[in-house]
Amino acid sequence: VAAAQGDGAIFTVFAAAVIGGVGLNGGKGTMFGAFTGILLLYMIQNVLTLAGVPAQWIQALNGAIIIIALVLSRLTGGKVQE
Repeated sequence: VAAAQGDGAIFTVFAAAVIGGVGLNGGKGTMFGAFTGILLLYMIQNVLTLAGVPAQWIQALNGAIIIIALVLSRLTGGKVQE
């Protein structure tokens, strides 16, 4: 196992957890939801890879998915921070 094998995977894992409904403030989320988020995100990545989309655009899409999921999470159930 290479020392740098998991580098760059943190954003993918974070996006998958947020998509799956894991609360960033804690207290909610299920294992099924997190697993569903992982499956959905990797399915999107595989389709884009098979379509020949460059890796930079796939990473940009991951970032956009994270931002959209965070905004939706905040709008649907988040509390205003003070």
